[in-house]
Amino acid sequence: MFNLIEQYRNPFDKRESFFPPSLNYLLLSVFISFSLTLTACQESTSTQVSETELNAPPIPESIPAEFVILIDNSRSIRPTEQQLIRETTMLFADMIGLKDRISVLTFGTAAKQVTTTLINTDNDRVKFKDTIKRQLKFNENYSDIRAGIKLLAEQQSILFPTPKAIKVAIVLSDGKLEPKNKKIEQAFQDIQQNIAELDPNIKMYAVVLGDTASNHTIPGLKMTGKQLMAEKVASSSELFFQAKQLDQILDTAITILKKTKGISAFGDNKETTYRIDDTVETMTLIVRKLHVDGTNLATSTEIQLNAPTELENSDLGSAEQYDRESIYRSNDYQYFDLFVISNPRPGNWSVSLSNGKEPSVLNAINSPIDLRSNFKTAYYLNEIAALQAWIADAKSKQISQMSYQIQAHILNAQISGQERNNNTDIYIPLQFDTKTGQYFLIMPSDLTEPLNLNAQAANISIELIAQKFINNDSNSLDPWFIRRSRPLPIIITEPIIQWFTSDSPQLRYPIIDHSIHFGGTLNTNHTDYQQFDVPPKLTLIIEQFDQESNQYQSISNETILPDINEGELVYNFNRNFSEYGNYRYYYQLTGTTKGGEKTIQSRWFNLQINFPWIYAGALIFLILILANIISSLTAKIRGQIQIETDAIPAEFESVRLRPKRAFDSRQIKEVNLGTAHFRINAQRRFFVIKRLRIEMLSGQATIDHLKLQKGKAIQLKTRGNHEMDITHENGHNIHLTMTLHL
Repeated sequence: MFNLIEQYRNPFDKRESFFPPSLNYLLLSVFISFSLTLTACQESTSTQVSETELNAPPIPESIPAEFVILIDNSRSIRPTEQQLIRETTMLFADMIGLKDRISVLTFGTAAKQVTTTLINTDNDRVKFKDTIKRQLKFNENYSDIRAGIKLLAEQQSILFPTPKAIKVAIVLSDGKLEPKNKKIEQAFQDIQQNIAELDPNIKMYAVVLGDTASNHTIPGLKMTGKQLMAEKVASSSELFFQAKQLDQILDTAITILKKTKGISAFGDNKETTYRIDDTVETMTLIVRKLHVDGTNLATSTEIQLNAPTELENSDLGSAEQYDRESIYRSNDYQYFDLFVISNPRPGNWSVSLSNGKEPSVLNAINSPIDLRSNFKTAYYLNEIAALQAWIADAKSKQISQMSYQIQAHILNAQISGQERNNNTDIYIPLQFDTKTGQYFLIMPSDLTEPLNLNAQAANISIELIAQKFINNDSNSLDPWFIRRSRPLPIIITEPIIQWFTSDSPQLRYPIIDHSIHFGGTLNTNHTDYQQFDVPPKLTLIIEQFDQESNQYQSISNETILPDINEGELVYNFNRNFSEYGNYRYYYQLTGTTKGGEKTIQSRWFNLQINFPWIYAGALIFLILILANIISSLTAKIRGQIQIETDAIPAEFESVRLRPKRAFDSRQIKEVNLGTAHFRINAQRRFFVIKRLRIEMLSGQATIDHLKLQKGKAIQLKTRGNHEMDITHENGHNIHLTMTLHL
């Protein structure tokens, strides 16, 4: 700035700055003031804003379950397999909870109800198992699945009497469709009709037994028994299982129980050691003794259950837990032994075999404290959503009030066109939301950033791991408490819509409203676009920061339908802003699909609308410079100069100055100044600051008692009289009285 100022010099003075020091300070102060104002006005508002609002998690509650097991009891199932199916059915009664109901239907030539039992006490479990032992016979000559499903549809109000209960039907069959009247196509149509008549809340599991008969094509139908079970009987692909070896039916039963009852497995089924914390109410272990092929694994006497020898952490329990602990063991089963440990002490429990073999154990561990989550399986690169996780307490029917640490472990990731990256060591802490008491990840950025995806599509698998602090005031973790989710498949995909964003900050000129264009372009060629029944709507939400409340306040919420432009769907908003300030905005794309409403939300975008201080400052500064130049160029001297000498004879002259820019001493005609020569210039700054600039071009003088040498200049105020004395080379004095004004 001052280099620019220095370029404007007085045309009559090649040596001095155009501005006096006081004026430089004035301009500097003005410019600094504008700069500070500009900085203050353009500074972003420092506020912590949540990127996405979290929905409150559902209140945990213990919901009863009602199971109906439909068993193919044809003679084609071998006796050893019959016993395993029988014992697996009996095991359901030992593992389901109180207030749960279990029913058994068999089907062959026809279908019948074997039993329906509401489990209120342990005696009900015993009665159910006794009934299965006596009445579950495999003596039918045909395998007509249609008969079993028809009976289920006809008796569903009796088999599933509780409106809010979890309703589960499990079909165990090799998939044969053998109606006695040989009308297979009619039987197939009946199956579809009967399934359509079922309550949609009933989850139909289909378990195919074996790998031989199920692969035979059903006469008259272009499908195998396996396809019939998978595509027509099972409610979805996730509810279809195949036990190629009948030993697998036990694993399948445990899996179905865990899916239905939410029983936590604190270790893989291949594990034989289990980490138990003080919230566990029951631990069920199924230890295999015999394979279907007759191979002996162990006898009951060789199976050893090993409990922790002592309570290893006094903060987590006491000797009272020994008193509450009880162990129930049943060796009534031919294929396995059953252990049910109630209120197990915290620590590592394990199973071993005294014969030195590796035990084969299935486990189900029941705790009211459970890790739950809510997430989408697919996220767009430019959207924002929350993966939510919380610790549910089914006993108190609320979110657990203890302190936890929940992390997302990235198991593997595959970027499009690259090899899969397995077994990563990336753990991402979930943030805690004090409002809802849950934990969350901002998706997809919390996953894409640690993986350095750089806006690339990917398939990612994660697991959630929860650990509990010993108490709410401690930083120490409970060594026994851990909850793991199942692997969660996450798809990161290319955006279906491109949001319109505005550069920030933007300048609004006074009086004129500032218009900004918002919206987006929807890619109709994206595979997900076909999910929408009709073109989706786009909503624009704008909020303005309020200085008084220190919060953002909503000022606009507008929804529009798209315009069709060369095969694209384009959304256009034009919004006028009449106030300066800090704003933020986001978009929501909402449409209906077969699966319900689908919403895609953008992240928050920041927007500042500022007064154009930099331009205003520059304009004012230029105006000041121009005003100063005009002031200087139009400044003129007026007044009079009286000259007298003490020479003999004395000389006297009075010179009246008409308005002019400068006065040269050579204009004095009557008095001889000798070699002395001076010039008076008018100087005026901003029409206010007025000065007389007197420069000695030759000789020397005294002005108001100040000596002025040749080549020097002095500035004087225009008010009052100024006295100037010049010594003539002849020795006499010349006195000048100057009464001058601008």
